[in-house]
Amino acid sequence: MEAVSFIPASLKDNPAYQKVIAPIRIKSFDSAISSRNVDDSNASIRRSYSQRPPKAIERTGKGLSPTFLNKLSLPGMIHGESRLLLSQNDSGVIVPIYDDEPSSMIAHAMTVPEYHSFLLPLLYQNNESNLLNYGSDQPQPITRNDSKYNHFTISFEDEDSNSVDKAKFSVTCYFAKQFDAIRRKCCPDELDYIRSLSRCKRWSAQGGKSNVYFAKTLDDRFVIKQVTRTELDSFEDYAADYFKYLIDSVSSGSPTCLTKVLGLYQIIAKNLRDGKELKMDVMVMENLFFKRKVSRIYDLKGSLRSRYNPDTSGNNKVLLDLNLLETLHTKPIFLGSKAKRRLERAVWNDTSFLASVDVMDYSLLVGIDEERKELVMGIIDYLRQYTWDKQLETWVKATGFLGGSKDVLPTIISPDQYKKRFRKAMSKYFLALPDQWSP
Repeated sequence: MEAVSFIPASLKDNPAYQKVIAPIRIKSFDSAISSRNVDDSNASIRRSYSQRPPKAIERTGKGLSPTFLNKLSLPGMIHGESRLLLSQNDSGVIVPIYDDEPSSMIAHAMTVPEYHSFLLPLLYQNNESNLLNYGSDQPQPITRNDSKYNHFTISFEDEDSNSVDKAKFSVTCYFAKQFDAIRRKCCPDELDYIRSLSRCKRWSAQGGKSNVYFAKTLDDRFVIKQVTRTELDSFEDYAADYFKYLIDSVSSGSPTCLTKVLGLYQIIAKNLRDGKELKMDVMVMENLFFKRKVSRIYDLKGSLRSRYNPDTSGNNKVLLDLNLLETLHTKPIFLGSKAKRRLERAVWNDTSFLASVDVMDYSLLVGIDEERKELVMGIIDYLRQYTWDKQLETWVKATGFLGGSKDVLPTIISPDQYKKRFRKAMSKYFLALPDQWSP
């Protein structure tokens, strides 16, 4: 995720403003673009994911502590009915399960001793080189054949409930070790992550696909989104490349605006009385707008085909490319030249990576924070590769076979074409103004 300061159009020509304007700075809310002149280059991202005081976060360190707190405070624990499953562990951490909150099942699974035994080899890999090579030392891409090594599955049953409510649960943590390595670089510690996942609420995401499950953790830090089997299969094909790219970017400070996916899970819940079963794959990703008051939100693909939302009423309504172009005529978005270069570099890096693994159809999600005069942005929806059905969709739209203009490029094009169009559009959407860093 990236936050860049922008200059209101009404002030850009004001001489008095030009004299007192502060240097345009790119502020980082993740370690991928954190300041390199501080002792702990990852401190800023850990603050963004934690509600603890800064000093307490610094004492936490970067590793996953094998010692948990004796009490885990759970927001809203007294509300709603929960299943209190006591796992056989010495940590003292108890996470109740709420049947309508899938994230609570994930949080519970991450407290069982089997999970920490599975991660135990990683606890001793504390140096930077081990983290950089984590998941990337295999000559072939990670596949399901490596499931015993990469994926962790745990089953548990609510044996204390009455016969009507008895249920059995199963949670699979895909690429558990690799995602743990990512979180060790980005989050204060695993306990904060578990605490956030312990409760969630259903969320109707504007602009999201219909019938796709969305939720937010109650503390608003993370978004839980259902992923399709096709998306999961695609991610498994390039998982090793993703982990290496993200760890390299975080460690080197290379600009990136990929919205971080911090976990990928399968949840199965079965009612033992009637046999009804819920099975769902979900990913947990950072909430770009955590602790932000955004006045406008745009989902940008660089395409003009079917990219206009006529309904602009309501808070947090997601607008599209043509909405932005319409607004730019009267309210252009200006960036300092240094911020513009930083943004273009991040987009260039990320699109190069995504094209290399045959991913397309991603978006740049942009929120305008008027109070801080910043743009908050991140690339989302990058799990899907360019498969045969997407190629067919490209042909249908390009030929106008089912209607529509043949003069406008389709939304779905090849990864390399998508990369070029995306870069060009993002550079055009956000205009640069000279500043003290201008040549």
